[in-house]
Amino acid sequence: MQISPDHIVYWRHAFWILNSTIVTTWVLILAMAIGSWEITRRLSTEPAISRCQNLLEILG
Repeated sequence: MQISPDHIVYWRHAFWILNSTIVTTWVLILAMAIGSWEITRRLSTEPAISRCQNLLEILG
């Protein structure tokens, strides 16, 4: 017997189903959005940038 995240249902109404796959996806999207906001909120357009911003620009 295999258990899939699709088999874990948190809420069901008519044809709307809220299962573990959907909840996990929403949580990951929220975590990535908050992480992106935290990383980019202090970026500068000035000629002198921080080491952290320099590293992010090299990686990106």
